[in-house]
Amino acid sequence: MIGITIGGARLLMPDMKAVRSPLVGQTSIDGCIAEAPEKRPTFARYLVRSSGEDILVTDRTYWPEFRFGDCVHVIGKVEEPTSGKDMDYRRYLASQGIHAEIGRAHV
Repeated sequence: MIGITIGGARLLMPDMKAVRSPLVGQTSIDGCIAEAPEKRPTFARYLVRSSGEDILVTDRTYWPEFRFGDCVHVIGKVEEPTSGKDMDYRRYLASQGIHAEIGRAHV
């Protein structure tokens, strides 16, 4: 009975794959960092809010360092997130309200 309920609830969930950011295709954006950055040894990842859209930005130059609230100019191609064969990364990001990313950015 639980399986039927879960299956039925899944039909009511919105199709997050259908949402497309109007920023997709642009080669630069201006926005502000909306969350604390994710810092790793080889890159920094920022959630940048631009024109009301959240874009996941990966910067491999790692310098200068930016913080939550900093307004930045980002150069790089805005693309729809892609999914791997093991995980639907696009759907995961969509559940977080993120429908675009710049994988190789210069901030």
